Amino acid sequence: MPIDFFAMPMHMAMPHQAATTCSATSFKDVCPSAFLPLRRVWDELNATFPSAMSHYVQNVGARDGFVDDPLYSLISERGVTGLAMEPDAKQFQALKKNMAPFPGMSLVNLPISPSNAGEVLAFPLKVQGRSMDIFKLDIDGCECHILERLLALGESVWSHPKIIQIELNHLLPPPIAYRDMCARDAPGRSAVPYEANLDVWGCSMQAAYDVVRPRGYRLLQYDWPDAVFIHSRFIGSFIHVPWLDPESMLAAYWNGRAWADEHYRRIRMHQTDRAWVQHMMQTSLSSATHPERWLRNVLLDRWNSSWRKRPLWLEAGISGTGFSVRVECDDTSKATQLYRGYVPYVPLAFLKAGQHDECSLNGGAGLKLTWQRGNAGPDNQGRDNQNRNT
Repeated sequence: MPIDFFAMPMHMAMPHQAATTCSATSFKDVCPSAFLPLRRVWDELNATFPSAMSHYVQNVGARDGFVDDPLYSLISERGVTGLAMEPDAKQFQALKKNMAPFPGMSLVNLPISPSNAGEVLAFPLKVQGRSMDIFKLDIDGCECHILERLLALGESVWSHPKIIQIELNHLLPPPIAYRDMCARDAPGRSAVPYEANLDVWGCSMQAAYDVVRPRGYRLLQYDWPDAVFIHSRFIGSFIHVPWLDPESMLAAYWNGRAWADEHYRRIRMHQTDRAWVQHMMQTSLSSATHPERWLRNVLLDRWNSSWRKRPLWLEAGISGTGFSVRVECDDTSKATQLYRGYVPYVPLAFLKAGQHDECSLNGGAGLKLTWQRGNAGPDNQGRDNQNRNT
């Protein structure tokens, strides 16, 4: 049954947001959009809470800062200032060119990591007086790890933003909480090469929610593949969004996911194992009944051979059950540069030509698995995640 166009977030603001053709104009495979662009989200906040606005944003994983960047129109048309961070040398040169007309933007040519996030992105509330307006995070890897570290620093170091936009794993639905971690600050996804596993990577919706919810955030919209979280202090800007109060993350998630499944070509194309994706979706809602069995039989058995990043650290769990597994490999003595850090485009044939270490032998059987078993509600699961050592 077709989705009711008028039940989408673009019609939950007054006046209604004008229809847009694509969220991603460069590829035209995320069309049509039925969601509120970040500029409209900012406008609503500014209209409702003008004295709370800092007119400051942070863009981590900015690329060139222009093509398909949701913050560009805020910078160019609303005059906000902020910080943009991009590690790639070529993209950073383009970023400098595109940001040249806006002297209020500070540019940083570094990769973000758990160890430098607090220093590079410092924005203390007691100094600034107002929290930053929007934080956008898209680093193709350990988004949850970075976000968790920043939120744990407290507002004396990094003021909790009004809005957080974060790119998520494209496929894993709640209650599956999966997240790639930056072991020893190594960036990138756990799968090497990327095309060997386009299905399980990054940060899932449930994992992101478990990180931000204890800090007061709710899911405003899921404009696939980006989640837009809003701090509960500011939900008064969106009184017509039905899942904010009373809160229902699942309603917001499935609203966006159903739209993407019906309209966005990219979600159908950006998959490695379509049969596995179908099976995963069919069994995900029952994963809470047998969480350990699901994690072993559905997730680990299929994908552990693809996790070749070194050092490796990822976490997967079924939120609300207390069952999770930490997957690690810290043995880099035999690993070539092939395994280290950001390595998305290594030919798969090269991997098959004897490129193995102790962890990847026998289909990943050498990976270290640390299980956590017990009963925990969603909030406890979120706090457990925050208390883990990094």
